[in-house]
Amino acid sequence: MLSSSQLTDLVTEARARTLELIADLEDEQLVGPRLKIVNPLLWEIGHVAWFQERWMLRHDGRTPPVRADGDTLWDSAAVPHEIRWDLPLPSRQGTLEFMAEVVDRVLARIGSEAPARDLTYFCLLTVFHVDMHTEAITYTRQTHGYPAPRLGVPSADVRDGGGPLAGDVAIPGGTY
Repeated sequence: MLSSSQLTDLVTEARARTLELIADLEDEQLVGPRLKIVNPLLWEIGHVAWFQERWMLRHDGRTPPVRADGDTLWDSAAVPHEIRWDLPLPSRQGTLEFMAEVVDRVLARIGSEAPARDLTYFCLLTVFHVDMHTEAITYTRQTHGYPAPRLGVPSADVRDGGGPLAGDVAIPGGTY
């Protein structure tokens, strides 16, 4: 069983990486062009905070939602992909404030009780969900041709400008 401190570290690191991946983007880039293969990044970052709020704070009925409209904006099971660009999403600042409020409440909950099995499970579920979306943010940036993000850990393979990075793999098709 993980300790409260370990869970706090996981949540904090996952949120920091999400913010790091969008920090250099302009507001227009957070919406980007409408494509079937990616989400608008502004929706994506709001969604990961909503998912964290849903499973860490609201699933047991103990906490009301931070935003009354959160379910109608960010529930990926209910919001079709093709309309995510048309939603009345909060501004970048409003989304970042929502994210901050959610993570503050999640960290308070982790710190306020011994990490029981259910709390640990839902914490890890939301951290792994954030990690999955950091991958999505990364491939969305590449799909749009945005420059590589400036991450805390430098990579020898990072170049200025967009486009493919050295090391992309082509896997030939075959007969199945």
